[in-house]
Amino acid sequence: MYLTDEEKRILDGGEGAGKQKAMEMLYALGLTFDAEKLIPVKRAHVALSGQEGDTYWCELLVNGGATCAVPPPPPTPTGTQII
Repeated sequence: MYLTDEEKRILDGGEGAGKQKAMEMLYALGLTFDAEKLIPVKRAHVALSGQEGDTYWCELLVNGGATCAVPPPPPTPTGTQII
């Protein structure tokens, strides 16, 4: 799977352990599905069940310094977010 220089740097840990873990997951999924490359996204959906596996994964990312790379959409007039 093709990675840009920036993506390779993240995979190699150049942006911190949290982003490295996230890129390892994206790269593994890409290989699994025979993806040619990663694509830019403008929106993303995150759903957490609160189960141990979800919280463990989030803690790995946060404790490694990862932050959200895709900003959430603005709230609607009622305060909810349409994703």
